[in-house]
Amino acid sequence: MMERPRVSPSGRTPEGAPGPLGRRSTDLRSAASAFPTGVALVTAPGGLGLHVDTFIAASLEGWAYCRDNPESCRDIVVKAGSKLGASHQLWQVNEINKLIWPSPAAGVGTIDQAAWDRTVQVALQAKNADGATVLTKQPDPEAFTNEYVSKALETLKGEGVDVVGSGFTPETVTLNAGGA
Repeated sequence: MMERPRVSPSGRTPEGAPGPLGRRSTDLRSAASAFPTGVALVTAPGGLGLHVDTFIAASLEGWAYCRDNPESCRDIVVKAGSKLGASHQLWQVNEINKLIWPSPAAGVGTIDQAAWDRTVQVALQAKNADGATVLTKQPDPEAFTNEYVSKALETLKGEGVDVVGSGFTPETVTLNAGGA
């Protein structure tokens, strides 16, 4: 099986060098912290320099790693120069994990059609203080797709990555004074 490029959570690992997760990495500047839920990935064809599903797989793999190794993810961020302390960073990792895991049975990053439809309706109808809506017309049909995330999930499942996280339990985090 051909090794796919990996993205390190620090975004600083040169291509081909062992990353913090012990795998090959591609420097995409914090791509492993790409948005796993609720945010769309938009790119021009070839804009990432690799297949979109590969980028998504690397991002989701990073989130699964942080689910299973929250202290390690905290340490990566702190070492990269975070202005916040270690206990605050661990608290943040834990809170994000609670938003992501467990994921739908289809796997992390998938979009539920009914949730998409509700979101579109709210964006078409809800008005801000200026009377404008987020959307002014129905999105193009290709705006909704699970095509790329499904390919990414199949790759990850084939590598033994738990893409649902049904056994996830949050950590108990003690915030220290000043976040240290």
